[in-house]
Amino acid sequence: MKKLLLLLFSIIFSSTSFADWKLIGKTDVGDQFYFDTERIRQVDGDIYFWLLWNGSKPDEYGDLSYTSYMQGDCKIFREKYLSLSYYKGPMGTGSNQSGKFDSNWVYPSPNTWAEINLKTVCNYLK
Repeated sequence: MKKLLLLLFSIIFSSTSFADWKLIGKTDVGDQFYFDTERIRQVDGDIYFWLLWNGSKPDEYGDLSYTSYMQGDCKIFREKYLSLSYYKGPMGTGSNQSGKFDSNWVYPSPNTWAEINLKTVCNYLK
């Protein structure tokens, strides 16, 4: 009973459960990318937003989804990770763990999901 209550509490009060995830697109294998339309912020020309990757199957570490808080620059078209969390469940649920990331600016390569994700969020603000 305690485990059930703990599970329900973690799902209900999870930061991802309060998000308004909008689908960006799906890969050929069924992985999905989303961004949170409720928590996009624009400060001094940069945008701050949440991304969610929802896998079609667990990755090599057993994670089925991850969320990342990003900083983007739509004028120069670059981005950087501010935080990254991995989840055992779909859509950012289940047990999680913070991950390591490179906090330097990166320029998404053409025709990649990084480019599609940033373009989508930048266009959403227009």
